[in-house]
Amino acid sequence: MAMAEGTEGDWYSCNTTEANCEILGLPCGQWYNVTVLAMDENCTSLPRSAVEIQTEPCVPQSVAAHVNCENNTVLVLWNPSNGSESYHVTAQGINGHWASCNTTGTECEVSDVHCGLNYYITVEAIRMECNSSQSSALTVKTVPCVPQNVDAHMDCDAGHMSVSWEFSEGAISYMATAEGSNVQQCSANDTLCDITDLYCGETYTLSVYAIDDTCDSAESPSVTRRTASCIPQNVHVQLDCDTNDASVLWSHTEGAVSYFATAEGSDGHTVSCETDNRECPITNLQCGQEYNVTLTARDGVCDNSQSAPIVFHTAPCAPEDISTSLNCDTKSTSVAWEESDGAMWYITTAEGQDGHISLCNTTGTSCDFMDLHCSQTYSITVTAMDSYCQSVNGSVFESETAPCPPQNVQADCAAVTAFVTWELSNLTVWYTATAEGSDGHTATCTTSDTNCLIPDLHCSQTYSISVLAFGETCSSLQSSSYEIHTAPCAPDEIVANVDCTSNRVVVSWGRTDGAISYDVTAEGSDGDTHSDNTTDTRYEMLDLHCGQSYNVTVTTLSYSRHGVSSTSVHIQTVPCEPHNVKVQLDCNVNTALVMWDISKGALWYTAIAEGAEGNNVSCSTSETSCRTPALLCGQLYSVHVVASDRSCNHSVSSSTEIQTAPCSPQNVSADLDCTARTTSVWWEQSEGAMFYTAMAEGMEGDWYSCNTSEANCEILGLPCGQWYNVTVLAMDENCTSLPSSAVEIQTVFKKCVEFAFSVVQNLVPHRVWLLMSTVKITLYQCFGIPAMAQSHTT
Repeated sequence: MAMAEGTEGDWYSCNTTEANCEILGLPCGQWYNVTVLAMDENCTSLPRSAVEIQTEPCVPQSVAAHVNCENNTVLVLWNPSNGSESYHVTAQGINGHWASCNTTGTECEVSDVHCGLNYYITVEAIRMECNSSQSSALTVKTVPCVPQNVDAHMDCDAGHMSVSWEFSEGAISYMATAEGSNVQQCSANDTLCDITDLYCGETYTLSVYAIDDTCDSAESPSVTRRTASCIPQNVHVQLDCDTNDASVLWSHTEGAVSYFATAEGSDGHTVSCETDNRECPITNLQCGQEYNVTLTARDGVCDNSQSAPIVFHTAPCAPEDISTSLNCDTKSTSVAWEESDGAMWYITTAEGQDGHISLCNTTGTSCDFMDLHCSQTYSITVTAMDSYCQSVNGSVFESETAPCPPQNVQADCAAVTAFVTWELSNLTVWYTATAEGSDGHTATCTTSDTNCLIPDLHCSQTYSISVLAFGETCSSLQSSSYEIHTAPCAPDEIVANVDCTSNRVVVSWGRTDGAISYDVTAEGSDGDTHSDNTTDTRYEMLDLHCGQSYNVTVTTLSYSRHGVSSTSVHIQTVPCEPHNVKVQLDCNVNTALVMWDISKGALWYTAIAEGAEGNNVSCSTSETSCRTPALLCGQLYSVHVVASDRSCNHSVSSSTEIQTAPCSPQNVSADLDCTARTTSVWWEQSEGAMFYTAMAEGMEGDWYSCNTSEANCEILGLPCGQWYNVTVLAMDENCTSLPSSAVEIQTVFKKCVEFAFSVVQNLVPHRVWLLMSTVKITLYQCFGIPAMAQSHTT
């Protein structure tokens, strides 16, 4: 058992079977003597020597704290704690910041605290061995922070100074102060307030301090601002009527650095000027306007200290949108314009290039000039007037009067056209010449020159020609007229026919009244032209080019050699004959490829091969070659080409002869001469053959032949005992016929038989059967041995 006994007789103990135990519940700040007793079931030992201990210090009580508003420190006080040697004070800010102080007494000043924060204050009693627990936390608020970033600007519209700053920690409200010729303040719970009743044109020093329930912060750093300048006084305007420029004048204005004058016209036009003097010129004012002039004193702060408006009027405007119009019937000129601002009446002047001048006064917006000269350009000016000034005229407006009638009109008639000339009429843009025929027909030509050609007049008519000159707006009076007579009419019912055999063209037409002769002209597509004159109504053209398209016209001629051409008649001459005809024979199939050069005018061709016995063949094409069907063998053919178009097919080329391949020999036979070892071959004569070749071809590819110009020949040197196919070929200079039908033969000659019998005599009897492969039935073919003898022999 362990026992702790206090100085006041209180004691506490703990029991254990071990060599240690804990005594709980000892009061703080007290001295105790600790002894230990050992016990068994029956006895208890004497206590050991006592050990003196002191418990931990007591927690400080009655803690209080006070903020010093001057230096932003916190003074903390408390009652003494039993068992303590010193104390430790802690201030913990809500933003995590902390500060502290240590003392052996019962008060302590914490100096390193932040402004505008709530701090939790605790006190801890300290002794060398151990410390007490912290006291209960006490909350204290430090002095509000000094406002920062103070700024101020004039609210030029409201006329007060707006002051702003950043939020200060711990502040509940703020106070802003402006110090100048007078002192004004404003308070706010926010970071902005407006200071009113400041003098114009003054400089003020502004500062702000923060306020809470206990303390005020120190004043912020100050800023200096100027108030708006005062409003200018004694403003007046001087106008220069000649230039429409104005000068604005005024008295000195407090606080103004410069001035800005604005003149706003009744039409919305605005001009201005700026100066640091007391006079400002306003230029480029609009004419004929009522202007309101205001003067603004500028101080670099508001620039809105504006004077009351001053009203003045500028000189009348020069008339605009001046236009002229010509009365094309009376040739008078009307001038019109838009009403000018500020004008009371107008003076209009017209001055011509020839020196003529005319004036017109009016209070309206138009004038009529009745006495202006034709073909003249007039300079028109319109001046606006009022009681004091006249307008400054702009550019001169030019107007043209109607042209004078063209003079010295003349005309030269060529067939059904008239070439009209006249003298130049000043200020004319174009001319129109008009021809009026006796049949009521009217034709015109228009030009900017002093001549033009009137086309398409009616033939055999009398025309009256006059000319009008046109300006930009009106025409002149009509010129004097000039009379002409047109040429006889063109012939009608023109017919042109082509003779396909002779390529002759016959043109005919109906007779025309008034014509003394006719020009007949044919113009070919290749440039060839044929022209002649005749008094008849029929004409033959014999030398036109073949294969060409011609346009044929007939022109009537009068005594003046002027005439009217008919509408063209189109003809096509006969196609040209094909040239350079060539023929290539295909000997194998006896067909002919016919070729020729292209023929002008031809649409297609026919190649004809005519045989001597009337067996004709042909082929047709739109190209320059074609192949005939199969020709008869051994025949002589005459080949020509016919070129055709839609109307004619009489253009025949010169003929070319061709010999077809010889016919194959017929009825071929072959005989063996056993003694001479020759083979005689016979056949019938072939059409077209010049010579022949007889050929014997063996089973192993060997062959023998003989050549002849007759119908037979002998093939020499054939080996004995072989089979051969005998054919005959017929040939001319260019081609070889197809082979004749083959005749099969076997060569068995006398020496072959003698050799065979000698072999038989020398063979042993049981070998006789071997001769069967060499000595065959051919024996009786050579010697006439009957079959029985053949059998006996074998």
